[in-house]
Amino acid sequence: IDNGESELPSVDANQPAEEVVEERPASPQAIPNRDEPMPISDGLYIATTYVGDRSAIALDVKEIKERLKVGDVDEAEFTYKHGRNSKFFDINGLPTGDLRSIRDFSVDSASTMLSDPTYNIFLHGLADQNVEFMGSPASLYADTFITSLLYSKTAAASDAMVAVSIWMQVAHSLHLSY
Repeated sequence: IDNGESELPSVDANQPAEEVVEERPASPQAIPNRDEPMPISDGLYIATTYVGDRSAIALDVKEIKERLKVGDVDEAEFTYKHGRNSKFFDINGLPTGDLRSIRDFSVDSASTMLSDPTYNIFLHGLADQNVEFMGSPASLYADTFITSLLYSKTAAASDAMVAVSIWMQVAHSLHLSY
């Protein structure tokens, strides 16, 4: 019986991510129902599949922005490099202990996005004659750009993470869907 209530948690970018405290036995119920719609962004959008684990990366962006506002570049950089909120789950729906990081989106792009047309437009459009961008391999363009903004201690770094790295990951997911 569908009473209109979802058992899947929604991700509120204004609240810290909850830690999973209890261990659950591996069972079919432990696997998130990927076919059930999921509210995100405080209910502004409804994803047609479970995306809570991935959308929690927004909490990292929020934290990085807050850390940069108060000049805490070290914590902002740590969250960028290692992640804090977007957990990986195993086939049984249990947390693996690993976290997604915004930096990994950028650094892994050469191996995961090489066949994506959108990625290739950016890759080749930003590369110089030595196939580099700002002195680093062009395949690391997003990480190179974002890291330079972090080192310059500018609040624009968190916006660049969304505009350059996370956006490309979303485009990659769209390319995978067809």
